[in-house]
Amino acid sequence: MSQSQPRLKTSAMIASIADEGQATVPAPFGVALSKLAAQRPEIVGMTADLSKYTDLHIFAQAFPDRFSRWAWPNSC
Repeated sequence: MSQSQPRLKTSAMIASIADEGQATVPAPFGVALSKLAAQRPEIVGMTADLSKYTDLHIFAQAFPDRFSRWAWPNSC
């Protein structure tokens, strides 16, 4: 990665620096996981408090009862 390129963190950032005409898909993982979960009730989403960056917020909105976010206690 060159020094002039920003460090990519989210799909929105990736889309913002895409070359003109380059196709991008917003939140591809979250969208794909949600589509699969609609067909397969055994699919769950788990994250270590990174749902925004892994696009799991899309899954969490669609399947709140099948989503779990884990975070370490502040004492750790």
